[in-house]
Amino acid sequence: LEPGDPAFVLDLPLGVVSRVERISGASSRGDVSYVLVCKDVRTLRFVHKQPDDSLQKSVFEVLTKFAFPVSNSLPLFALEYNQVFPENGWKVYDALAEYKRQGLPNESWRISKVNDHYELCDSYPAALVVPVTITDDELRRVAAFRAKGRIPVLSWLHPESQAAVVRCSQPMSGVGGKRCKDDEKLLQAIMDANAQSHKLFIFDARPSVNAAANKMKGGGCESEDAYQNAELVFLDIHNIHVMRESLRKLKEVVYPNIEESHWLSNLESTHWLEHIKLILAGALRIADKVESGKTSVVVHCSDGWDRTAQLTSLSLIMLDSHYRTISGFQKLIEKEWISFGHRFQQRVGHGDQNHTDADRSPIFLQFIDCVWQMTQQFPAAFEFNESFLVTVLDHLYSCLFGTFLYNSEQQRVKEELAKRSVSLWSFVNSQVDEFINPLYVHYPAHVLLPSVSIRHLQLWVSYYIRWNPRVRPQQPVHQRYKELLAKRAELQKKVEELQREVHNRASASSERAGSPTRSITPVQTFV
Repeated sequence: LEPGDPAFVLDLPLGVVSRVERISGASSRGDVSYVLVCKDVRTLRFVHKQPDDSLQKSVFEVLTKFAFPVSNSLPLFALEYNQVFPENGWKVYDALAEYKRQGLPNESWRISKVNDHYELCDSYPAALVVPVTITDDELRRVAAFRAKGRIPVLSWLHPESQAAVVRCSQPMSGVGGKRCKDDEKLLQAIMDANAQSHKLFIFDARPSVNAAANKMKGGGCESEDAYQNAELVFLDIHNIHVMRESLRKLKEVVYPNIEESHWLSNLESTHWLEHIKLILAGALRIADKVESGKTSVVVHCSDGWDRTAQLTSLSLIMLDSHYRTISGFQKLIEKEWISFGHRFQQRVGHGDQNHTDADRSPIFLQFIDCVWQMTQQFPAAFEFNESFLVTVLDHLYSCLFGTFLYNSEQQRVKEELAKRSVSLWSFVNSQVDEFINPLYVHYPAHVLLPSVSIRHLQLWVSYYIRWNPRVRPQQPVHQRYKELLAKRAELQKKVEELQREVHNRASASSERAGSPTRSITPVQTFV
């Protein structure tokens, strides 16, 4: 800035920064540039005009130190942030209450305490729903056969047909096709718990080639010979490395410049929408099999914490209208992503300077993108608006709240996260009106079956290109939401007034008709 120029304020949470670069000698005047590459598709650059060496060093060191606290032995900002909100977001999700809402436990399913101290599986929650006919000892033997001990457990139960959505990791069958009688018994018990069907569908999220390659590492997939009455279906969704590369290409296409003449071909070359289509298509097949086929399904990928979470959570949104409300969606994220051990620390890299880490991947971003695609096809089916989805993603990276920190329920309990940090849902639920969809209509038992054709999908411009000044909307979307909500409230008030008026008139009319003192003029009929 030149002397006298107005101050330019840039609001950038340091948690969003992926890497910091210093470029010296950017011009003949000795200017120094700093480049901040961000996790939310932004890349920012600012310049010091002829700074002295100490200023150069201090700016770079301070940025690096506080943008990457984990790498510098500092606490994450979420553990320092102590803002008090009227609502306590840590109370949003209670596993037993959510299972009770689904009618669990019942005569076919029980809540096991085998993982109470996270000894069976350290990446699973404490409360696990399993068939009543399977003992805890059998579950322990199944855990030895499933990758990372992630045994098949129930995610959701259809309220009418009793068809179940079950999640797990791959079986460790290996090249030799090793079998586990207890695992086979467990899957048979899952099928038997649903009296309406005598078949079980196993949805493997991976391409079949990848599943076969995993056999060389001791993994693999279920053999239809070993699992009677089970059908194995591959959903062809690629791994975390392919998704990371796809997002990298998308960033190059949308920021900082958009090449208008090759926009469609450049977008296609990223394969981003192709991946979104495959994830949605997989979730749709699961939802359709449960709803229309009344058949229980088992869903897994390799470890059961990336593609599996995408598929189960999206299929549950299609099947259960509760998860389309603001509170229900929060519970869904807490259940299917946070408690079931999606590796947020590795996939997002909170506070970690190693931006080339091969474990980084936009798995949760893809899930939110898929939800946004569904809101475009069913604009009245979701209680929350687009601003809510963007807010969730912004705070996935910001490190302002504790919600997305660490990898498992066990780690969060050990670190006493609920005591030491604030929940994102505290922030959201204390200003919930900001996130209400004015078009929302509640249909309790309505199932959504979205179109997953690529021609019905679109790039989420207001998220991926929101930082590009040439593409930003003239009027903020949240302002339009507020105006629509105000108009809806005004019309609702008018409807209620008219209903009261009709009711009062009807009451007055019936009173006059039934009054004995009222003089009634006889009606004469002339023939």
